[in-house]
Amino acid sequence: MTLVAWLSHRLPAGDPVRAALPGALAAVRDRLAHPGLMLNLGGEFGAGDLDKFRTAAGTPTETGEDWERYGAVVLAGTRYRYPVIRPALLDATGTDSYLPVLRGDPATVRHRGGAAAGPRPAVRGRAGRPR
Repeated sequence: MTLVAWLSHRLPAGDPVRAALPGALAAVRDRLAHPGLMLNLGGEFGAGDLDKFRTAAGTPTETGEDWERYGAVVLAGTRYRYPVIRPALLDATGTDSYLPVLRGDPATVRHRGGAAAGPRPAVRGRAGRPR
């Protein structure tokens, strides 16, 4: 989306690429709106990190053989869990009550049982900063 917006402001009138921008934007929107779309967050949970996340998040919304879902956050894998987001499950404002745990702000998270979450998040970036 960002690239399409950037191109629409930078390409001069009459540029042949400019004529393709509405179709490119429609294709991006269609892909983002697909109910099965999952966006990889680029990290993984080890066993200890997964326990911390589960404590903070509470009971999963849904589980499968090698995955579990907490709202729009899906943890997939067997030995390690890889967090992904399902945009179709985000609320109208583009948020989800489990996202703060992944961002590093568990104090604001309330899982479905209503209790405040406590542990620090499992997915961390370089130098201990949230991704």
